[in-house]
Amino acid sequence: MSKYNITKAWLNRPTLKFIDGAWTAKGRFKLNTGTAGKFELKFYNGYQNEFFITFFPESYKNIRQQTFNKHEKEFQKQAAELVKVQIHECLEEIRAAEAELSNPSIKIITAYAQSGNIGVKFKIGENPERFLALVKKGDADWKFDMFFLKGTTDGVVTSTWLQELWELAQEHEDIKLPLLF
Repeated sequence: MSKYNITKAWLNRPTLKFIDGAWTAKGRFKLNTGTAGKFELKFYNGYQNEFFITFFPESYKNIRQQTFNKHEKEFQKQAAELVKVQIHECLEEIRAAEAELSNPSIKIITAYAQSGNIGVKFKIGENPERFLALVKKGDADWKFDMFFLKGTTDGVVTSTWLQELWELAQEHEDIKLPLLF
């Protein structure tokens, strides 16, 4: 058990909005050191750990910024656990509503290796300007860069699209060898 823990986390309102291809909510948190701040939660239905939380501390009271950053993954898990109860009913409604929807066409454009990263580039819909990438850095898990996604997910209608992209990448014969496995 770490000596730094999130003692409180709550959402500003009990509903989620569909923004940038994810169900999104804003909230606040407080650490046992007294540090407090805001966070943004993004819910991707069915994709890996589903919840992605970005923290915006207002100050670093009794904790250094480096220490906060070092424990950020742990804080994300703690905050997600604290707010899951608050949004559980919303998630059930989202899953039921999204079961009947489908996303625009998603195609793999290319796979590439660059600067120690391996990536798979996707095209969403018909607009040639809109694409995004799934990236693997070193031994880390495959992840989408949440900052890279902004503005590329217009027209995406469900939060399951990340899972759809991941399944598409795993099934694609040109990408399987040496990149994914």
